[in-house]
Amino acid sequence: MSILLFIEHSVEVAHGKASCKFSQTGYLRIADLISSFLLITMLFFISVSLLMGVVKNREKYLLPFMSLQIMDFLLCLFTLLGSYVELPAYLKFVSRSRSRANYFPSQEGMAYNQFIKMMIIFSIAFIAVLILKVYMFKCVWRCYRIIKYMNSAEETSSSKMLQKVVLPSYEEAMSLPPKTPEGNPAPPPYSEV
Repeated sequence: MSILLFIEHSVEVAHGKASCKFSQTGYLRIADLISSFLLITMLFFISVSLLMGVVKNREKYLLPFMSLQIMDFLLCLFTLLGSYVELPAYLKFVSRSRSRANYFPSQEGMAYNQFIKMMIIFSIAFIAVLILKVYMFKCVWRCYRIIKYMNSAEETSSSKMLQKVVLPSYEEAMSLPPKTPEGNPAPPPYSEV
């Protein structure tokens, strides 16, 4: 999915469809194109790191994607809260300027009650998206914990394994010289009591 979005946005940016409308001057257009390509490539590499982390069982490759999810959630949450911070000032401004032309597209040709209903529907939809983002983060977090547990279990099991020593056969052991401590007499021979 990320590869398809990468290709789609690259084509849009290359054709100039995804650039800002006000940045038709040369310098701003070039800066807009470069920043768009950088953003797209960074998102692509973060998604690839997520896939590589899952495929190769490396939990550290999941961290960039998790931080991106956290930043995305916070940005969406601030957008939702910001709409309610700005809403009273917006409604007060619109009520004062009813006689003049209203240039705000969100309430054009809409009654006050309809606008409030639209804001409630927007809020419910936005909260549903936020809940979905939290669920997706929980899925990636669970995957991170499982991979980390598997890697730690492998490390502890490999460190606890004793090294196996290949013992010589009976003939080889009998042909070896007897081990007697230097300077000490040999132990007494075996005898039955």
